[in-house]
Amino acid sequence: MRFSLVAAYPWVLVVVGLLGTTLGLDRAFKSKENESRLLMGLGLMGGIAMLALPILVVVRGADYGPIAPFTLLIMLLLGLCLIARAMRRIPITFLVVSAVGLGLLILALQLQGEEVVDKLPLTVVALVILAVLGVVFAVSKVFEAVLDTFLAILGWGPVVAVVAGVAAVQGFLIGTGLSGVGGLAEFL
Repeated sequence: MRFSLVAAYPWVLVVVGLLGTTLGLDRAFKSKENESRLLMGLGLMGGIAMLALPILVVVRGADYGPIAPFTLLIMLLLGLCLIARAMRRIPITFLVVSAVGLGLLILALQLQGEEVVDKLPLTVVALVILAVLGVVFAVSKVFEAVLDTFLAILGWGPVVAVVAGVAAVQGFLIGTGLSGVGGLAEFL
């Protein structure tokens, strides 16, 4: 019999759930500087797996039977919890403003020689581009602050530990057949 990650999703959920519980407890009881780098790296890989696995389960799940929406939600939430700290380090505002600036530069170069652009002085075009970038920067900064707050909550040790514990129990119940595909949802 061939191994399939989709067929083994309950056990993957158990393993990553136990890893996440360990990482959450490590975060809860240690300072950020003393946090285990090994657990952080494994947690990041487990988080990526938990974000990819629901996609695989939905795409290939028909071959393996029904999957409860609650289980998919737990997988996604666990994945976000495990990668939240890493995502907080990405400067979203810089990336968005750089992409928009590059897009506006390409647009300005494409429109060079057009009748409308030829009538406008270069200073006006530059001021319009700066104004658009300023607005994009302000909106991105607000969005980044909200996203960072959300990720801080998801990455907080006790939250990670609880979500990962629920995920491990969910996977165990489904994997051992103690419940149907609903897992914990069947007991609530």
